[in-house]
Amino acid sequence: EISCSLVGSEMCIRDRVKKGQYENAIACKHTGGFAPLGFRVNADLKYEINEEEAVHVRFIFQSILSGMNYSQIIEELNRRGVRTRRGREFGRNSLHEILRNEKYTGVYIYRRSALPDKFGKRNNHADRSRNDIIRIEGGVPQIISREVFDAVQAIMDKRKMEPYVRSDAKEVYLLSGKVFCGLCGNSYCGNRMHGGRNKSLYITYRCNSHSGNCLLYTSDA
Repeated sequence: EISCSLVGSEMCIRDRVKKGQYENAIACKHTGGFAPLGFRVNADLKYEINEEEAVHVRFIFQSILSGMNYSQIIEELNRRGVRTRRGREFGRNSLHEILRNEKYTGVYIYRRSALPDKFGKRNNHADRSRNDIIRIEGGVPQIISREVFDAVQAIMDKRKMEPYVRSDAKEVYLLSGKVFCGLCGNSYCGNRMHGGRNKSLYITYRCNSHSGNCLLYTSDA
């Protein structure tokens, strides 16, 4: 009976939390977690533009329009000392998260990310169905115009369909930038190595973590 009571109590708490989050979402309020780069949350849980950060967001979008690739943008952000909301250097995942976030156009979005799979892993690149997403036009201040956002999405979609190939590369790594590390979330990159008694050449992929803290950073896959 005690365990049943505890389970019932936990379910009630979860229900109240979900109800509170839903009510906040309908009112275009912050529902927890980190606010996207470029925003801050005021005492009323409403989003405001943080101009010191918003300048970096605008730089990211304009850089895509000017033809810069992801690696160049990431390198420049890290050179400037810009950090993600978690205080880390930028990588492909954190850059992708900003470039695909419609909230920068002034649209309030809640429950966009797909639910975790049966193993508890979440794919931040996957979205829920439209019916499950709360989407309110003008619900947050606008940092990026709709025209700029849509133009950037078109460029990203086009790049996604093209093989990731460097003009000076000795090998063609078709999976580079498309496979992501299960530990740190950074993309895998192509890697040439020699091994074995005959020092044979092996073409592999490995984690592209710039911090070197990932356990798979120095391991080949």
